[in-house]
Amino acid sequence: MNVRTVSLWIAMACMAGHAAADTLTRADGGRYVGQVVSGKADGQGVETRPDGTILKGRFAQDAFVEGTMRSGGWVVPFSACHSPSASASAAPQVADR
Repeated sequence: MNVRTVSLWIAMACMAGHAAADTLTRADGGRYVGQVVSGKADGQGVETRPDGTILKGRFAQDAFVEGTMRSGGWVVPFSACHSPSASASAAPQVADR
């Protein structure tokens, strides 16, 4: 474990009160450090993907839900409720009159 991982672990434990950070290694070589429930990323954490993309924020049942995504030199706010697929399915329905 390097200093960065230990620092993140301590910060995550402090933010969550009694919850400690755990590490998951993905099949594609990615790595998640954060809260884990039943073997899945669930709560606050950081995932580093093999291409260098870093997802930092809230996860629910192994899915990134909200936070920031860093890819290359870009840092982009992310929310699952604002993703293109969620926006299309959440389009308002107009009743026939």
